[in-house]
Amino acid sequence: MSDRGLACGPVTLRVLHTSDWHLGRTLHAESLLDDQAWALDRLLEVAKDERPDVLVVAGDIYDRAVPPAEAVQLLDEVLTRLADLGLPAVITAGNHDSAERLSFASRLLAAKGLHLRGDLRRAAEPIEVPGKGCVYALPFVEPELVRALTGDEDVRGHAVATERILAAARADAATRTLPTVLVGHAFVQGASQTPDSERPIIVGTAGSVGAEVFAGFDYIALGHLHAPQEVAPGLAYSGSLLQYSFAEATHEKRVVMVEVDRGAVRSRAIPLGAKRRVARIEGTLAELLEKP
Repeated sequence: MSDRGLACGPVTLRVLHTSDWHLGRTLHAESLLDDQAWALDRLLEVAKDERPDVLVVAGDIYDRAVPPAEAVQLLDEVLTRLADLGLPAVITAGNHDSAERLSFASRLLAAKGLHLRGDLRRAAEPIEVPGKGCVYALPFVEPELVRALTGDEDVRGHAVATERILAAARADAATRTLPTVLVGHAFVQGASQTPDSERPIIVGTAGSVGAEVFAGFDYIALGHLHAPQEVAPGLAYSGSLLQYSFAEATHEKRVVMVEVDRGAVRSRAIPLGAKRRVARIEGTLAELLEKP
C-alpha cells in the first residue's frame, strides 16, 4: 500500500547499511572468500540482533563483472539466509558488478523481499517497506548509458547523468509522507578515498558527483568508497566489508544502523571485526627476518 496521503504520527524506518562486499576478491593472490563468509556471518548476526526494517547493500557485491563460481555460491547462501530471516533487502549494482547478471531472477526474488536492482530505468520505482517508508535504488550511473536511455547527447560526466536519473525519483519522494532512503553507488566530492583499494571511476574529476545532487531524500546510503564516513548530514558511506589493501590497515570495518525519520537521521556504527587483518610492518630486511 502506498503511503501517499496518509495522516499519521512520526514514523521511523530502521535501516542496516552495508556496501562493497567485493565477493571473489583476492589480496596479493590470497583468496579472501573465507574471510568474506566470516564477515557476512557476523553481518547476519547483527541483523538478527538489531531487527532492522530493511537491509541495504550499496553496490559492488562482486569484485568483477564475471565473478568466480564460489562467489556466486556465497551470495546465494546469504540471500537464502536473509529470506529465511524475513528481512527485506535492497541491493544495487556497483561499478564492479554486471548490472544484468546481478539482476537475474530479480522479479522472482522480489516476491521474497529481496530486491536486486541493476536497471537505471527503475530508479524512480521505490521499494516500499509497508507502514515504514520507501527505498529508492540507484545502480552505478554510466553517462554513456544515460545518453542512450534519454537520447540526450549533452549528458556528459557522472554529475549530470546522475541528476538526470534521479530527477524522477526525487519527484516521487517529494510526494511521500513516510521516510525516504536512497541507496546509491558513486564518488561524492569531498569524500576520502583509499586509491590502492578502489577502482577509479574515471580519470580527473568528471567521475565525481556533488552532494547536492542527492538532495530530496531523508538518508542517502552510499557505496564505492571503502573508508566509512559521513560526507554530509544524512549522506554516508558504510565502507567495505573487509580491509582490501594495506592502506586500509587502520580501518575498522563496520555496518551502520540508521534510524530515519522524515527530515531527521540518527546513526551508529556496529563493528564487524575480521577473521584476519592486514598489517603494515616497517624495518630493514635484516630486522624483519629476525622478528617474523
